Amino acid sequence: MKAELIKEAFKLNLDISRLRRKFFDSSYEMSRSEFVLLDYVVELEEKDEKQTISEVATELNISNAAVSRTIKHLLAKGWLFRETLEEDRRNGIIKISDEGRKIYEVTNARFNKHIEAGFKNVKEEQLEQFIAISRELIEGLGKSSEC
Repeated sequence: MKAELIKEAFKLNLDISRLRRKFFDSSYEMSRSEFVLLDYVVELEEKDEKQTISEVATELNISNAAVSRTIKHLLAKGWLFRETLEEDRRNGIIKISDEGRKIYEVTNARFNKHIEAGFKNVKEEQLEQFIAISRELIEGLGKSSEC
């Protein structure tokens, strides 16, 4: 019984991922991968942190090539720009441009509205339980020796 419930939970998670992908497929502003990268760059800037491409790739659990390709697209659109580091001129950091921030904020607001609509019939207590269970799952999977 528990194995079937676990399987159903992961199937539902996959369905949620598909719906998220569908949202971005219908968005003309940016792709899902562009949004994820912009979101992460915004988060880094808010924390006043800097990371290399390989560190970003590791954190987002995607390949260096995928990060580089997405950065290249975002640079071409003018949504990101490179800044050379004084201490190491070979390596630069990427920052979000004013135009990139505007398009990110519009897309993020639309995405949040979309997500809130999905949770409109979910009580706050249920949402708190969902968050607690999700955290336990992440912790348990992170400790699993079979990964």
